[in-house]
Amino acid sequence: MNFLEGFTAKKPLVWLFLLLITVLAYSPVLRGNYVFDDDIFIVNNQYVHDLNHVKQIYTHSTTDGAGVGEGNFYRPNQSLCHAIIYSLVGNGPSAQHVFSVLVHALNACLLFTFLALLGFTGIPALVAALIFTIHPIQTEAVAYISGLSDPLSMMFILVTCICFVLYQKESRIYWAIFSIVSLVLALFSKESSIMTIGVLILLALYLNASIKKFSNATKYFLGIAFILCIGFLYLKFTTFNFTGNIALTSADNEYTQSIWVRFVTFCSIFPRYIGMLIFPIDQYIEKPYLAYVSLEALGLGGLMLLGALGYIFYTSYKSTKVWMLAIGIFLLFLLPVSGIIPTNAIYLEHWLYLPFLGVAIAIAQGVKSIEKIKYKSMILGLIALISVAYISKTAFRSYQWADAIRFYKNEIHYNKKSARIYNNLAMVLNSKKEYQSAANYYLQAISIYDVYPQTHHNLAQTYIALNQVSNAIVEEYKALQMNPGFIYSLKGLFDIYTTLKDTKRAVAFEGYIQQVQQGQQPSWNEIKDNLHADKP
Repeated sequence: MNFLEGFTAKKPLVWLFLLLITVLAYSPVLRGNYVFDDDIFIVNNQYVHDLNHVKQIYTHSTTDGAGVGEGNFYRPNQSLCHAIIYSLVGNGPSAQHVFSVLVHALNACLLFTFLALLGFTGIPALVAALIFTIHPIQTEAVAYISGLSDPLSMMFILVTCICFVLYQKESRIYWAIFSIVSLVLALFSKESSIMTIGVLILLALYLNASIKKFSNATKYFLGIAFILCIGFLYLKFTTFNFTGNIALTSADNEYTQSIWVRFVTFCSIFPRYIGMLIFPIDQYIEKPYLAYVSLEALGLGGLMLLGALGYIFYTSYKSTKVWMLAIGIFLLFLLPVSGIIPTNAIYLEHWLYLPFLGVAIAIAQGVKSIEKIKYKSMILGLIALISVAYISKTAFRSYQWADAIRFYKNEIHYNKKSARIYNNLAMVLNSKKEYQSAANYYLQAISIYDVYPQTHHNLAQTYIALNQVSNAIVEEYKALQMNPGFIYSLKGLFDIYTTLKDTKRAVAFEGYIQQVQQGQQPSWNEIKDNLHADKP
């Protein structure tokens, strides 16, 4: 028995190793700041600031506590975790980061255990769990606090699967109970956990020769799991549908209106997923929202790749069933983001977190197949070098996630057409009192996509800090031209005119503020005519 075989035989040592290597890879982000949508999910979300809003957490959209009523995300377990951490240690981001990293490390340990139960003992299970935890593609789900729903749901999915396999092997009812409870927790952690029912069916096929070989206990278990998943799906489309739309986006365009366009787009994106799994060189979150309307070369390549995976899936079902399990799990967890239901993006890195469970099984099978190869040590050495490269890339990406300015500048490097990124960067710079830089980025955001009154209001506040009051007035009026009832600009102009001792206009804006607070909407023409808003 060589060193690696002896090491992997001691599970506590393997778990400790996976924990330490995860902390090493993500150490740059452990003291990082809140970034991107963390403001909506945590910083400005009143539901997670104490434990008095548990009912609201489980009965409202995830972003409702931040005043984003049009959100259709429902991840109550994630919000509850944020609330517990917030109640214990306050509003600092470090504890939230530490929790996300620890959950990811726990997932690696659970994955090692799961693979061992499937027959991948020793080195194959260790390599697969190691690649899972250090792969750079995972950073968007782990280093991003608001990405917690992916690691959290994976944790419960793995527990569900582990307990199901133990139930199949030992026929003890408590394993079935643990599995069902964990499945429910997974469903309330992320909507796409509903695909776990497919994973359980594949596991039953993997552990049995065929469906005909399923025991009655297995059939009953799968029936209960199926009812739970369908019941949750019904609730998501009814009780937990907070916008009236099935989709996770309210956008009305060619992509959202045509399932064919969404299918073609997925085929065109699929090769990029595979490329990111091999080594994600260019990592950024604000991917272009670009749909494909016809099957061109990239789309045909993706379709052929999907066909090849389907063929391997079928032939594996007829034999060892290992590749059936790996490919099936991978595609099952990609299905919810494939375009069947329109989402808020075309493709995102963190969408590969759950499908990576299938990738891990494929890695374990690949490593297992080289155990009798003559150059086994050389191949393991190559895997070690790849692991070092992955750790380095993950640490660097975590370093970017740790600081909002670094994060947004990386986004701009890859996508210079995102008004949201320019606006968010300007807000960070403004908070650091770098007002002139902030103003420049606000102007850049407006030049790209000028539909939000918030951007003009933010720019106005920056101009006030720069003592450019006349420019601030112009921007506040531009915001009101877009939305005459935008109360922040109404209050902003009231403050400006009060400071300028322009009593007439100050009183007028005080009246407009009262109108909005009473549910009335002033008109832009009224504001313009009464106050000469076109000539501030």
